[in-house]
Amino acid sequence: APIYSQPAAAAMPSGGSVVAGITNPLIKNTTLSLGKSGPASAVASGDSFDYTLTVTNSGQVASAAGVVVRDQLPAGMVATGPASCAPLNTAGALLSCTLASAVAPNGGTTTITLTVKAPTVNSSTSVINYASIGPAGGTPPAPGTGCTTANCGSATTTVTPKAGLRIVKSANPNGTYVPGQPLNYQIVVTNSGPSA
Repeated sequence: APIYSQPAAAAMPSGGSVVAGITNPLIKNTTLSLGKSGPASAVASGDSFDYTLTVTNSGQVASAAGVVVRDQLPAGMVATGPASCAPLNTAGALLSCTLASAVAPNGGTTTITLTVKAPTVNSSTSVINYASIGPAGGTPPAPGTGCTTANCGSATTTVTPKAGLRIVKSANPNGTYVPGQPLNYQIVVTNSGPSA
């Protein structure tokens, strides 16, 4: 079989020229795309949950090891793992997550499980997490609303308030009550939760 193909030459008049296209079937590429998913149900303020980032290689060549995925956390959200993502424990960070191994060609996939803590909210709120990858494994585009190609992904999560209320009641005087004497009760409500 021929390595190169070229269309049949057209008749060329004296002093004229013909433009011919050459196709090289040996040129193969790495073609990466990114998908992102989060919890199907709502999560409470301060609770931990996971996002799954799936990298797919539809090209004919395996990617290099060390491909970087960028992930933009919503305001107030903190990532706690994995160690291949940085910076961790920083609210609203732009993460760089490094793939430890190459992504196999012809539909091969690899995943990153990103563990985060939900931001604190005082009413039910939808937050969006954006991520991106370079189409050939190079520098990813900036993740966000302007990133709309197959190299970008997002997941929307509903975060609900979470209050931790504790009630303590005490009496004064505390002990044996003498009829006819004043008796006062004190009720103290403490909120140890992240939300009002």
